Parts: sequence; C-alpha cells; structure tokens
Amino acid sequence: MLLVSVGAGLAASAASARLTPLEQRWVKPLLAVWTQQNAALHLVIPAASAKDALLVGTAANAKLTTVLNTFVVCSPELRKAGDPPSPRLRPYLAALTTACTHATSGAHDFAKAVGAVGKGKGALAQSYLARGVAEFKRATSALTTAYRAIIAIGGKNIFTA
Repeated sequence: MLLVSVGAGLAASAASARLTPLEQRWVKPLLAVWTQQNAALHLVIPAASAKDALLVGTAANAKLTTVLNTFVVCSPELRKAGDPPSPRLRPYLAALTTACTHATSGAHDFAKAVGAVGKGKGALAQSYLARGVAEFKRATSALTTAYRAIIAIGGKNIFTA
C-alpha cells in the first residue's frame, strides 16, 4: 500500500512539474534539433529507397544528401547549446547527443554506400546500408529516450506549444 502511495505521489509531481523559464530558453534550440532529427529519421529510408538515390548526380541522390546532412549538423548544434542550466536536463542532453552520434554514423554509412555503388561494388554498398539502418534504429531509440526524459521533468508543453 505504501509503494502505491509513493508511486502515485511521484507520478503526480512529475505530471505537475514544469520547466523553468531558463530551462525553456536552453531547451528551445535543442527542441529544433530533436524535431529535425525526428523528421529526418522518418525520411531517410524512403529517400534512400527511391529510384537512383544511390547514384551521384541524380535528383533522388540530392534529396538523400539533404536528409543525410541533417544528421551531420546535429552534434555542432548541441555543442552550441552548451551545458544544461540544471542537472535535471542532463538525461535529455545525453540522450539527444547519443541520437546525434548514431544518426551521424548512419549518415556516413549511407554516404559510403553511395560511393560503393559509384565504384560498382554492390555487395559493399549493401553492407554499408545495413550498418546505416542499424545506426538509424539506435538513433531513433535514443531520440525516444530524449523525448521521455524531457516529458518526465515537465517538458510536455514544449512539444505542443
């Protein structure tokens, strides 16, 4: 009975928690990074699967390159934000950093696949694509963790504002 009461109290305090104005200012540019990463993770596989996407110089390849670039610029954006203004934001930043790291690795793998296709090395390209997909799955998981971390401390309003 005591555990239920304590659990209910923790849930209620998490539900009523809100980010301070300072935390909101710090999170705002990182929310843009989160949103861009999330959108790109939804687009990357369809973009890479498009006809001629792995052939340099095609319109489909240009679209894929734009999506992949979204991943590569992620980490510099996080560095620009600096350290979080409060310890409770550290899990959010850590998860977002992990997402960026995996997404960037996936982007590099896909770029290597494009290079392999250009050299006529289809098997190598498939290997790079498989590695890239695995990295994008890890990035998606980390992005979900970041979302949950910010929601847990009262940041739900930043996703709906």
